[in-house]
Amino acid sequence: MQGNEKRTVSLIIGLLGVFIIYRLGADALGDIFQKSEDPSWAAMSAKVAPGSQAGCSSQARIEHYGANPDIGRAIGLYRKALELNPFNSRLWYHMALAYEASGDRGLALHSIKNSYLLNPMQAENNRDTGIFYMNTAGLDAASYYFGRYLELALPEVKDFDAFHSMRIPVEHITEKFLSGNRKATSGYAEYLAGRKMADEGVRFWHAAQKDLIGEKEKLRLCNMFLNHGKYEEAWSVWGHIEPAPSILSDGGFERETKGACFGWMIKKSEGVRVSRDSGQKTEGNMSLKMAFPGRNVKAYVLQHVLLRPGAEYVLGADLKTEGITSANGVYMEVSGRHCAGFRRSSDVYTGTNDWTRIEVPFHMPAECRAALVSFRRELSSKFNNSIEGAAWVDNVELREGTE
Repeated sequence: MQGNEKRTVSLIIGLLGVFIIYRLGADALGDIFQKSEDPSWAAMSAKVAPGSQAGCSSQARIEHYGANPDIGRAIGLYRKALELNPFNSRLWYHMALAYEASGDRGLALHSIKNSYLLNPMQAENNRDTGIFYMNTAGLDAASYYFGRYLELALPEVKDFDAFHSMRIPVEHITEKFLSGNRKATSGYAEYLAGRKMADEGVRFWHAAQKDLIGEKEKLRLCNMFLNHGKYEEAWSVWGHIEPAPSILSDGGFERETKGACFGWMIKKSEGVRVSRDSGQKTEGNMSLKMAFPGRNVKAYVLQHVLLRPGAEYVLGADLKTEGITSANGVYMEVSGRHCAGFRRSSDVYTGTNDWTRIEVPFHMPAECRAALVSFRRELSSKFNNSIEGAAWVDNVELREGTE
């Protein structure tokens, strides 16, 4: 072969290589662009690789979802793309939507089934299949796919927002979508509490499998019910957290504080130390200690209780103080929850006092169902308002009657 012929062959081979690399690169870029739901990326894919599966798919989506949709042309392009790659689940999904828009229900159902069967373990595919059936065949047809989605994905707020925007009843979500799914059931409880959807929360609580809800989420539900005056539901939740609950929980501070619901809660200024103390006690193994930092601070240890309207009660506790300064010391109080004007308090304790039994008798107003029991130190407006020292509380009791 002469030198010129060799150069010609080399040039042809080189040009062929460049063309192959270009086509492979274009197809690869087109495939990347067509995976995006952004219309501008779809347009880029259609331009970069117009004859490829990615290019046909992207052009189809432009015809399908663009400003001037042409559903017939979109379906033709989807078909061409599927001839090139019949195993693309998303292509079948968009094809199903196009057929549904054209009024061909039979081919729409055929396409959505293909879409689902090609990728049944992908969470988003289950979600989108559920949405398709919800819009075309109704809730019963969609339920399986929404349930599978919640099994495969970590549920997010937007997912439950979507279910509610579709007006799916809370009971259906709970019984059909969440059945047996601990992660999703707790997630839905957290969602309802976070959104402060108390009425929906009541319906969820009555329909839910209680053992599938985590304790943290139960406490949040309980707090929401208390804040909205739904006391019976709050007490029901507490019964699934605290076995054999009594009128007042853990009066000896033997267990770690729950920080919510009908357990002890602590609210305090920075610098105040509140802790359980095994070194000072009158019964059991623990008491509760409040240590003050020498500044004007507040501290509350409190608990919700449900009581009988119109009944007589006595609140009692053992109290010890050591070196409490300022006139604003520590005291015990019971006050109404969602019933204004009801408040009864003990004397204020300052200085050093050995264990003392203090009691506050009170009459529960007829309009009151719930109250707050608390041990408190309020902020002081006086000149000498800094508080040092410590106080201990133990053996808190709440009994009905006057004795």
